[in-house]
Amino acid sequence: VGAGILNSKSKSFLIPIIHFLSLLIIFCNFESKFEYIFSITIPAKVQSYLACGKPILAMVNGEVGKVVVDAKAGFSCAAESPHELVQNILKMKTMREKDLSEMGENARKYYNDNFERSYLFDKAENIFRTMCESF
Repeated sequence: VGAGILNSKSKSFLIPIIHFLSLLIIFCNFESKFEYIFSITIPAKVQSYLACGKPILAMVNGEVGKVVVDAKAGFSCAAESPHELVQNILKMKTMREKDLSEMGENARKYYNDNFERSYLFDKAENIFRTMCESF
């Protein structure tokens, strides 16, 4: 669970849900929703969450939510949409174990295909090689 919007009462409500569903939850600080940089970046902790191979429930604006949805790794809603978060929790709660497990597998596959260290180094090396060849 990321820092930001949750107070201790909210966290005590969500902890049993997290254990029951065996998932990871990403929250964005409401105040950061206007920060452009947060809408176009993917924090390292999100990459770590994907690597864990667990379903993800995100309440965040920008690229992070898009990654969760594109990866078919879980559900995402806007940072300022608590009602949609509740709907997503209820959706996950009624899902079959097989479907939740598939979301986790999708998360791990997305990590391997897009963020795994050797993949990123190979990609950076190719970019540098292309840049050097153009001189």
